Amino acid sequence: MLKPGVTRFILASLVVLFHISRFVFLGRFAVCSFFVLSGYWITLMFSNKYSEKAHPLKVFYTSRLWRLLPVFYTFSILGLVVWLIIDHNIIQQIASLDLPDKIVFWTSNITLLGYYSLPKVDILTPAWSLDIEIQFYLLFPLLFYISRNNSKILTWLFFLMMAVSFYLCAGYNTYWINNSLPTYLYFFVLGMIVFFRKMQFTARTEKICLAILATIIVLQYIIPYSKVHYKEIGSMYYVTLSLILVLLALPTMANSVRIHSDKKDKFWGELSFLIYLAHWVLIRPYGALSQNASSAMHVLYTILYLLFTMGLAIVIYWLIDRPMERLRHQWINKQA
Repeated sequence: MLKPGVTRFILASLVVLFHISRFVFLGRFAVCSFFVLSGYWITLMFSNKYSEKAHPLKVFYTSRLWRLLPVFYTFSILGLVVWLIIDHNIIQQIASLDLPDKIVFWTSNITLLGYYSLPKVDILTPAWSLDIEIQFYLLFPLLFYISRNNSKILTWLFFLMMAVSFYLCAGYNTYWINNSLPTYLYFFVLGMIVFFRKMQFTARTEKICLAILATIIVLQYIIPYSKVHYKEIGSMYYVTLSLILVLLALPTMANSVRIHSDKKDKFWGELSFLIYLAHWVLIRPYGALSQNASSAMHVLYTILYLLFTMGLAIVIYWLIDRPMERLRHQWINKQA
């Protein structure tokens, strides 16, 4: 059984590999799995920690923004600097946006809200999922209070929002719809169900599901129809495939959150968030260097890119993330 930190690190690594090679098509699967885990951990923290405070919502929202925004701002600044080095016109591109786009650009880069709707200029593309996270946080207290004594409400909501998601993806296949909260809410709800129902699976069930998951992944590279469609990230085939893989990975995720996380495992879990954002800071120079490179040089650039991404994540971990996390926890502990 995988520990929770290692599980998150593997998912973050899949996102990185997806962005540098669509041969690894598991980007949506990894992000949706993160949403499931987020639904679980947020419910756990609110239930065991925030709800006991005198002002639970104040502590909850302050804590969540404190966790996300400092790291987001850090990588956004770094991403803009790197982008400026590669393309001196980026500032002009931002300045030339019309007024509505400028408002969305600055609002989303300050608050994260609306980041998923940035098709023109986005500095840190993976941050769209953080926007979805914050939207979920806004809705979470309502979901928590109406379902904590009756988790069946969440089960009905899960199937309802799954139907809504497929309807939106099938009928309104646009960037805005495909990256909106209604499309992904049922994954967060699934994580809440795992918490409230204390879901656990036998080791045998987990292994069988992982074996089926691995078989389905391999078949995508073999079956002619799948070989054509598994890279079409906006298609219903890809959306459905990702959902099936998430459900097959659910026993592993549900079991992993029940395992005690030691210091080393916590490090990998905390680093996963930083790698998720850090890789995009360096992806533009990597793309510029590897675009017309020979196969041997492409492999070399890929190795260097992965090493520099890990190095950048570790540097930010010690310089920004850990100090901010210590301050955040100190503030939470002081709240009555």
